[in-house]
Amino acid sequence: MRFQNQLSLGRVYKWLWGLCILGLVFTGFGQLPIYARYKLSTLPGLKWSADFYFTHALHEVFAFLFIALAVYAIILWLFGGRPALSKAGILKLIILVGIFATGIVRVLKNFHDFYFSPDTLLVADLGHLALAVVFLVAIAITAALSSPWFKKEYREQ
Repeated sequence: MRFQNQLSLGRVYKWLWGLCILGLVFTGFGQLPIYARYKLSTLPGLKWSADFYFTHALHEVFAFLFIALAVYAIILWLFGGRPALSKAGILKLIILVGIFATGIVRVLKNFHDFYFSPDTLLVADLGHLALAVVFLVAIAITAALSSPWFKKEYREQ
């Protein structure tokens, strides 16, 4: 069995990954007051999108799913032959690591035992948002160019 088949679990993993990214993006932008401001929350079924606390909690659920899926992929990569990442895969991985790091800073600032300067928090907040947008652009470009995460020799023909 090839690594790609083990890693992706077929369509289930891909759908969970896509749902996780879509959920993180939607709820992440929901932390900004844009859904109420631009009347998106008035659309049927989207009233909840203007509720900061609900979108925040949902963002944390999607972040947990993201971390679980990433840990699963890392474990399979470590014990599954370590296939080489493509250039597109390396780019997306670097961006995801940045998103994860800035997200951790944003979570830790809520604990009493951690103190970050206002400048650090500003860099983390703006960096998190900027990296999320860059990741969306990277996904769009690599999808348009059909650039996979792994080099061709590790993918099924």
